[in-house]
Amino acid sequence: MAIDLTGGLDVSREYVFAQRPDNPEMRDSVSMWISDDRGELGLPRVGIEAVASDWETHGLQLNVAFPDGRVYRLREPGKALPAVDADGLPAVLGAGPLAFRCVEPFKTWTATFRGTAVRTSTEALIAGQAGESRAELEFHVEATMAVPPWIQGSLLPDAAERLESSVEGDLMGGARYEQLFRARGTLRVGEEEHTFTGSGLRIRRQGIRRLAEFWGHCWQSALFPSGRGFGYIAYPPRADGAPTFNEGYLVIARPRPVQDPIPIWIGGNSLLSRRRAAERAQGWMPMSGGAELSATARTPALGSARDLAITIAELREKAATAGRSEPIDVLYSYQGTGIHSPAVEPDRHREAFAEIEKAGVTWAVVSSGTHAPPATLEFLAAFGSTYLS
Repeated sequence: MAIDLTGGLDVSREYVFAQRPDNPEMRDSVSMWISDDRGELGLPRVGIEAVASDWETHGLQLNVAFPDGRVYRLREPGKALPAVDADGLPAVLGAGPLAFRCVEPFKTWTATFRGTAVRTSTEALIAGQAGESRAELEFHVEATMAVPPWIQGSLLPDAAERLESSVEGDLMGGARYEQLFRARGTLRVGEEEHTFTGSGLRIRRQGIRRLAEFWGHCWQSALFPSGRGFGYIAYPPRADGAPTFNEGYLVIARPRPVQDPIPIWIGGNSLLSRRRAAERAQGWMPMSGGAELSATARTPALGSARDLAITIAELREKAATAGRSEPIDVLYSYQGTGIHSPAVEPDRHREAFAEIEKAGVTWAVVSSGTHAPPATLEFLAAFGSTYLS
């Protein structure tokens, strides 16, 4: 079952304004923060800010940084690009050499730039020095969303109240959400070219934004290779002591199993274990290994293949009585003497496999008895060529 990457939002939220809004203060904005996964480059904020009062020209910002301290940046207006794409959808927000495109709402976006940027450095920026010379710069990034969007104010009631009734709502700028993504792209600076993969954060915002009272905030997020991630925004204390906006989230994302329902297997030979498997589970795992192991585990022993067949038949009869029609798998641990040497007496083991299959077993577990990787690989190769090829 795939993750719903919309987070319940209508896909229309992803599209930009097709024409100038009536309110001159209305803004339309897309921005991305991108890091490669090798630590070789970063694009810490690439964005476009479109304001209705100057609709033919949009503001653009971009930053490209390298570990050696080189920085390429741009802060200037750019001629607005047509918002409607070839499919007739308002999916493009562009300014001069920079363009964002919604390829598929809440799933795929691209960012493309081809032009020049101001050449500077981390040291110069810290010293407050503006660069003057420019360098040819080009990049194309495809962002594939990894988790549903975080809509500010949707997680905590007090955070929603702050946005509705305090200055933080004005600072956020209206309907806003952000979404973590995986990235792949190319970057060229002069004759220097990079191909990279990484991760990033996409921000989508439409509304009226007033920044006159902005006094700073903490804003961080990350998407890890495991699929886990986090994000938060926290405003520092206000001078008047009033509460401030403070909200965040954790992503504990593991791939969902393709099975529905998720298979549940129950082990043990007791009557209670078998009844639970018959009524609720998708599989039963009887314990083999002989009377001594069964006594240690405090579970009834299963003797011959005939005993196993009778028990499996009873299990499936109980399942039918419970109104279940779907099949119930049975996994059996085969421990035939000599199986650790698969090529020795293979016919005897084939007969044993056929016998437990006839009894109703659908899955068999065979242990190698090895302790080192080379020996285990040798066992797997011998078993596969003898019984599976």
